[in-house]
Amino acid sequence: MLDPLPGLFLGPLLGSWLLWLILLILFLVTEALSPSFVTVWLAVGSLAALIAERLHFNFTAQVIIFTVVSVATICFLRPFCVRILGSKSEPTNIAALIGREALTLTEIEPFAGGQAKVGGQVWTAVTDGTETIPQDHIMLIKEIRGVKLVLESPKGERLEE
Repeated sequence: MLDPLPGLFLGPLLGSWLLWLILLILFLVTEALSPSFVTVWLAVGSLAALIAERLHFNFTAQVIIFTVVSVATICFLRPFCVRILGSKSEPTNIAALIGREALTLTEIEPFAGGQAKVGGQVWTAVTDGTETIPQDHIMLIKEIRGVKLVLESPKGERLEE
């Protein structure tokens, strides 16, 4: 079958194999530099198109094969591989504070705020509850809103006055 787009991109002397090889390398390098786990599937599509070119498929068929293989691998293999490989990341920075204990440095009125100390650092702290948290009381960090710790009683205990 005649190629409707002969010599597209690379001229009549070079086959489209070079285009697919360059794209394959480019996608692999991009994946290595920013592991998004997306461009690797485009590299698989480029490899499939390169194989199609070596089997003398026309350029239009190669583009279709690249597109179908890339979309199929992104849609079906990527979620499976992400689930298998998993995200074994450790919480860092602020996310690592959630669930830790904080010592109140000042009395914390409901919705007013105060100060608490965690790991040697002083933070602004608030509570969602209706209870006042006394000074020098150990509380758990429930969440972080902006630059404020949201504190709660350990194990849902009520505070003793």
